[in-house]
Amino acid sequence: ARIGGGSAAPGEYSSVADGTHTVLGSGNDVWNNNDEFTFVYQEFDASEDIDIVSHVNAGGSFTSDPAGAAGVHDWAKAGLMIRSGLTNNNRNAFAVIAANDPNGLNAQIRRTEGAGSAGANATGNRVAHADDVWLRLKYDATTGQFETFWKDLEGDAWTKLSIDAQMVMDAGQELAGPILVGMAVT
Repeated sequence: ARIGGGSAAPGEYSSVADGTHTVLGSGNDVWNNNDEFTFVYQEFDASEDIDIVSHVNAGGSFTSDPAGAAGVHDWAKAGLMIRSGLTNNNRNAFAVIAANDPNGLNAQIRRTEGAGSAGANATGNRVAHADDVWLRLKYDATTGQFETFWKDLEGDAWTKLSIDAQMVMDAGQELAGPILVGMAVT
C-alpha cells in the first residue's frame, strides 16, 4: 500500500517460494505527523500478541534515482511496523534501519493519532549498524507494550532497541480492531 501523497514513485513488492520478500519503496519519511512510504502488511486482530522477525538486507538498496535525481536522504528507512490504519498519520510502532550511519538502527512510535512521531532508543543514541541485520518487533495485546530488537547475522542474542516505558500508546489511543503488521520502506 502507498501511504501518504507526495510525488514519490509508488513502491513494488515481490515474493519468491524460498520466503524472500523484496519491497522497493520511496517517500518523504515516516516521522512527524505526515507519513509517506510503501507498506506491505498483513492484518491482525489487536487482541493478538504479535512477534514478527525479519532479515533486513538494505546493503546497496538505499540508492538514488537511476535517472540521476537527488541522492538518498540519510533518513531513508526500511523496517518492521505495526500500524493502526492506512492514513498518513495513524498510530504506529517501527523498528527501523536508516540509510546512513550515524542514523543507524532506531525504534520510533506515534502514540496518538495525528500526532508527531518520537524516537525511543534504549541506548539513548542511535545504534551504528551494518546494512544486513535481523529486526524484531513484539506487541503484547494485554499490556499494549511494544518492544523492538536487533541482532547481526552472526548473533544469537537479541539486543533491545526500545525503552519499554516509551513504547506504549497514549491513554485512550490503545490499538483496537484490526491492526496492520509488515514491512515499511521510504
